Amino acid sequence: MTATKFITHLLEGVGVEQRSTDGYVNATKLSKAYLAKTGKRRDPGHWMENARTQESILAVSRSTGFPVDRLVIIIKTGPNEHRGTYLHPDLSVRFAMWLDDDFGLFVERLVRDHLMGRSAYAEARAHGKISRAIETRAMQQAGFGEKRHFINITQAIYIGLFGCNKAKLMEIRGLNDEDSLRDSMTAEELKMIDLLEQRVASLLKAETFDSYSVLHQRIKTMAAQMRSALA
Repeated sequence: MTATKFITHLLEGVGVEQRSTDGYVNATKLSKAYLAKTGKRRDPGHWMENARTQESILAVSRSTGFPVDRLVIIIKTGPNEHRGTYLHPDLSVRFAMWLDDDFGLFVERLVRDHLMGRSAYAEARAHGKISRAIETRAMQQAGFGEKRHFINITQAIYIGLFGCNKAKLMEIRGLNDEDSLRDSMTAEELKMIDLLEQRVASLLKAETFDSYSVLHQRIKTMAAQMRSALA
């Protein structure tokens, strides 16, 4: 199972976690930020007891198709900083507004940025599939159509771009063998891989390589140059 990743946003000196996969926001940390700002306690539990809140939860459930018990998630295990009550993005905005108008605007921005980021990610994933297909066809036509060739070319891209092979990158990101490495990547990372795969296809069409090892090193160098340019 893919490890959940968190983005931490600073509010009133308090780190407020947001799950990168679905945008859920740590309401417990929002409450701590409110306490830091005002010296007063207003907790998610108090907000949940409100009849108007229950109406909002039902409304969000109807509009999203999510069961009520999936709109409010309590994390009790894992690192302490990640624990707390997490709210669906639509509910997190309402909770933040209940705390403080400025908090509401803060969370609205988080939710908006998350939605824009997911859109860019989906686009990058779609483009990547097309580039991979073009690269695969070019490799087959160049006589490098064995499975090991595709695996090694991908490794060359990872080593050049990230400084390590796929296995090490999986380990660094806390992924298991059954997880998808590309599912853990950002839109920017996917776009770089997309561009490199396009370059591989163009390179194979423009030049003839007598040795697979020469092609492998050439690709690794291209990826490393891209990493240096973006550093």
